[in-house]
Amino acid sequence: MKLPVAAAVICSLTVVVSAQEQKRRVPRYHFFHCTAVHRILAEAYKQIGDKVSEAVQREKADRRYQEGKKDLIEVGKDPSEAEGRVRKYVDKIIGELEADPGKIRVFVFGCNE
Repeated sequence: MKLPVAAAVICSLTVVVSAQEQKRRVPRYHFFHCTAVHRILAEAYKQIGDKVSEAVQREKADRRYQEGKKDLIEVGKDPSEAEGRVRKYVDKIIGELEADPGKIRVFVFGCNE
């Protein structure tokens, strides 16, 4: 009788532990990738003169940037690294968009809130 009870307790503990490990919903450094995407979109809207959309994209970029800085602090890294990480993603994304401009839809879809 004790064996099935012990098995049930062990199974329930593994479920609880795995649920606690699933806490993080956003992959690490995804905040900086999305910051870069929103900054690129803001610049595009600025060039065509759409001030409202530009402001919305800048606000989204700033929010993601702050979340990313909090994430760096959480893992014990220097938050001053944040701007360098964003710049790296901006350069990478611009390079990819030069090769395939339609890829912006994929980036925006990946950064939907």
